[in-house]
Formats: sequence, C-alpha cells, structure tokens
Amino acid sequence: MTAQHSAGDDALGFLAPAAPTDYSAEPPVQLRSQGLRRRAPEPQEEPVTEPTPTSDPAAETAASTEPVAEPQPPVAPVADDVEPSAPAVAYSDTAAEPAAEPYNPNPYGVPTAPPDYEYTDNGQYQNAGFIQQPQGRVLVDPDPQARRLDGIGQARPGLLETAAGIEDDPAEWGWRGRLNALGMHLRPRPDSEEVRHRQDIERIRQPLSGFWKVAVLNVKGGMGKTPTTIMLGNTFGQYRGGGVVLWDSNESKGTLSERAATSAAPNGGQPSVWDVLEHASELAGPNAQSGALSHFLRKQPTMDEILASDQSSKRMKAIGAAECAAIEAVLRRHRSGAIIDTGNDDTSPNWQWVTENVHQVVIPMPYRRDAAAKVVQMLDGMHARDLSALVSTAIVALAPAPGASDADRDDIIEELRGQGVHRFMDMPYEPAFEGAGARIVYQRLPLTTRVAYAELAAEIADSLAKSRSRAVEFDAGMVPQSIARPAEYDVRGTRRAAPTPGYAPPMGYPGGPVTGQMPMGGYPHPSGQWPAQAPYYQEGHQ
Repeated sequence: MTAQHSAGDDALGFLAPAAPTDYSAEPPVQLRSQGLRRRAPEPQEEPVTEPTPTSDPAAETAASTEPVAEPQPPVAPVADDVEPSAPAVAYSDTAAEPAAEPYNPNPYGVPTAPPDYEYTDNGQYQNAGFIQQPQGRVLVDPDPQARRLDGIGQARPGLLETAAGIEDDPAEWGWRGRLNALGMHLRPRPDSEEVRHRQDIERIRQPLSGFWKVAVLNVKGGMGKTPTTIMLGNTFGQYRGGGVVLWDSNESKGTLSERAATSAAPNGGQPSVWDVLEHASELAGPNAQSGALSHFLRKQPTMDEILASDQSSKRMKAIGAAECAAIEAVLRRHRSGAIIDTGNDDTSPNWQWVTENVHQVVIPMPYRRDAAAKVVQMLDGMHARDLSALVSTAIVALAPAPGASDADRDDIIEELRGQGVHRFMDMPYEPAFEGAGARIVYQRLPLTTRVAYAELAAEIADSLAKSRSRAVEFDAGMVPQSIARPAEYDVRGTRRAAPTPGYAPPMGYPGGPVTGQMPMGGYPHPSGQWPAQAPYYQEGHQ
C-alpha cells in the first residue's frame, strides 16, 4: 500500500469501532471549570508525491517501509494542570476572536474565609492579602498595604479617584471668566489672584478643634473694630457655614448689632447678652436643646450669628468677668467658635477676661500715629499681665487713612515690632466702614475688600489650627448659674415731695448727713425721701 492510501485509511479511521478505554486511568475533567472550547483545527495535509526512483534499491526499500511523521495538533491542558501564573488558553478559529477563559466562580478574589490578621507596632494589619483560588487565576495582591481599606482586606474599587484640585475649576475672574460665562471652560493661571483666593478659602475651611475664640482689640474708638469683627464673622460664616458667633462684649451700648446686615431675632425682638445670662443654667444644662440658643441670636445672610450687647443706659450694672465666663460656657455648648468685639477700656473686668481667654488677637488700625500710640499702651498692659505669648501671635490689620503716607506706615510697624508684634497685613480702605455708619452687607462690598478679608481669615485659621491641633475638649466645663438682669434706675415722673424733717440719708450716699448736699441732678434718693435741711431743698431750687 502506498503512502497516499495509508493517509486515506487514517482519514477514515473514525468510522472504525473504538477500542476499549480504561476510564479509571485518566484524570477526571471538570467541565464547569473548563467552559466551552472549540477543538483546534486539523492541520491541512500536504499532498504526498511518489518518491523519484533512484538507482539505489536499499534507499527505495527504506522509503517505502519508513512511516511518515504526521504533525500532531496541540492538546489543550486540563484545568487541574494549569500553573498559577499561566492561565489556561482556549483556541479559536480566527485570530481576532478573544480566547475564552476558564470559568471562575469567584473572579474578584473575595476571601472564602477571613484571613488571619496580625497587628504591627503602629497598629496596622498584616497578612491582609487575597487567598489563592482553587480554579482559574490566582488573585494574590502583590502589595496588601497599598490596596486595602483600613486593614479590612478588601480591594479598593479603583473607580473613585481623588477629585481635581481647585486649580482645575473654570475661571470666574478676568477675561477667562467672561469667556467661561459664554460656555467655555478655561482654567485660571496657577499663579493668579483667583487661585490664591481659592487657596485662602480652603485654609478657612480647615478643621479647627475645640471651641475657638478670636478677639478684635483696640482701645481707641473709631479704629475699625466693629467692621473688622463683622467682616471676619461674615467670611467664616460664608465659607465654613453655621456655628460662628459674633459676640459684642462691650460693657453696654455696643454697635455690633447696629452695623450688621440683620438685627432682628427669630422672635422679632432685640435680645442681648442679658437674655442669655438669665437662661444660662438651662442653656448650658445637660437637657438643653441644640437650637435653643438661636432664640437669642441674630442670624446673618452669611450664616453667622450675632450676640448683641445691652443697649440700656439706665442699667445699674454692666457685664463683668463673671458674666463673660457664663456666656462663654453657654456658647461653647452650642457653637464652634466666637469672634469677640471689645470695648475701649482695657482696665474693665470684661475686657481683661476676654484677653485672658482667647486664642487669637486681631488689631485693626489705620495709618495714624495717635492710634499707634494707644495700641502701644494697650500692648504694654498685656505684657504686664503676662500675655506676651498672645501678643507675639497677634495680627495687625493696617489700612490706609486719608492724609497718611507710607512713611507713617513704616514708623508704626517699627514701633509695634518693638512690642513683640511680628505679623502685619495691609487691608484696603473701605468707605463703607466709615462714612455715615450704615449697615455692612457682605455681598454688596467690592471684590477686593472681600478677598482681602478672606486672606486675613485664612491667616487666623492657620494660627487657630496650629494652636488648637492638640486640643481635645470632650468636657464642656461647668454649668453656670443664671444671672438676673439688673434693674434699671428711672425716677422720671416721681413727684418731688417735701422731705421729712430730721431725715438722714444712709452712709456713703452723696449728700450724707454731714454735708446735706443735694444729689447730682436734683433727683431724690431711691427711697423716695429727701435728705435733711428741708428749707434748702425746694421744688425747682438747687
């Protein structure tokens, strides 16, 4: 039989009955893990030609009896024999068709049993990698620490990436902002003022632990304490949200509520610090509601709130150190921070309490030599009361004044540096802060003014974050006692009757029993009786 006939017989070999097979000798095939595969195509057989006759009979005999070696098709390996690093490869009829991978019941490598974790010295988990699956690919994390979620041992999804920075937001200022308003998406320059302003906003929003307090100080009136307090409060409220209180700690008749954008309280009244003091025990108690304090505060459009001072001129007593401590105990339970507007008397008890209990000081002042002289005296008193550390971190906000020069500014800075002040910031001159004393509305101010005070607020936030980074206050402190509102002294309309002869006013009262002089203003004693010497005290005679 020739080689051609042999090839034909082999091609028809599949019609022959199969020989008995010992199934126990073959390894079992797991069809579920194998998946559907196509048999590799049979190699095309080349036509076999008769060998050319040669003169050598031995060579002819060897050529006719030697079997022809046929190419064998590659056999797909069984899933059990697949190496971990080399997944099984399935064949396809065309090269463009993707190869089918073995079926894997757990394709994402979720552990079938919780792995054993071990703590390291720094409190992190070890051995948080993936376990090897019995079939298919082996999902072993090469770096468990890089892809774990706080030691849970699960893979990060890889879908949520960190958002782009503020530099990638569309520009809103300048010609780029005008083009973006028409539908374009231009980014601002990395070193532009807009990017720096966005960075200041991010600094304002940084976490600040505990109840922080900032005081605005200047013992000379008209130097911008109240406008600076309002601008700082509006800036913090605009970019940090609620939780910031502007506290007018003047003894009485502070103008903070009169210069703010809104002065009405939720109940339509005009609450002051005395309303808070009368309910201090309930507001700071363990059963106080979180929104109870809002009844006594005045909400601003920028989400900050104002605690107004007392406006009565007839009160027999002003707030002091004890009242300030009670107010602070209430505020720290309901709000996150306070910006305090102070008065002009640095010897008053409330002024000294503020400087002894705040974390940051801001000193606003124009380029005026008389103002600088008062500030130097104020700082000298703070040094005498052992507040040098507070002075060293103080920020002086300098604003130009009409008629002032740069030489005045340089001399003022040099003088304040001699008192231990090292931080100065130039602020723009804002006519709305002076003028007729109208209300200050944050949204109506020029952009340059708002940007400048955002930079000042960012500096304050950096100082607070640095000084309060290690402060952990889980205890809110004492529960203060409620303080009754002092009575008002008013005797208008009281008829001046003739005094009883022989009456002697109490000791220490003006016009005692020795002199018998009439009290200042001609008003009678609170008891309703006149002092002695009746002939001298007649109706309308002084």
